[in-house]
Amino acid sequence: MIYKNKLIVLSFVLTFMVFYGCKQDETQSLVRANFSVQYPVFFDLDESGEANTIFALKTKKEQNSASSFIENVNLIEDKTNYKSYEQYFNNAEKQIENIAKIIEKKRFVVDGDNCLRLVFQISQESANYTFIQQFYAHKQKYYILTFSSDSVEFDDYSKSIEKVFNSFKLK
Repeated sequence: MIYKNKLIVLSFVLTFMVFYGCKQDETQSLVRANFSVQYPVFFDLDESGEANTIFALKTKKEQNSASSFIENVNLIEDKTNYKSYEQYFNNAEKQIENIAKIIEKKRFVVDGDNCLRLVFQISQESANYTFIQQFYAHKQKYYILTFSSDSVEFDDYSKSIEKVFNSFKLK
């Protein structure tokens, strides 16, 4: 009898873990004329254009969370004019180096577009924030995809955010 009860409990726990694990991987797609991206269902989509964003994905903050910061992903089009993507990327690096500690810097090509990835941390008023920014040079335009997070919660989102960044496509 004890064995049977343990088996029932174990079966319930495994079912819950499988269901919860699948729920974590559920995604939604945002497809527009000039880009597409997939994102986890636990983000709320905002296309209001607030702060000149093309879109923003915002977390729902739990009441028991250690931080009140709302983690988010956003996309902006930078309408500044540069003669080359190298000049644009170099300028972006310098601006960030002046205000933050750069943890990772990488240049790469995605679908023929030159890209720059910066991961950096900023300390502000006794709080630490971590950002991932990917700069895209696409058809003489520049796009910046940014993830902003409280540094304490950064690792909680890192796998999901990498999937978002990897799914992002400019058309």
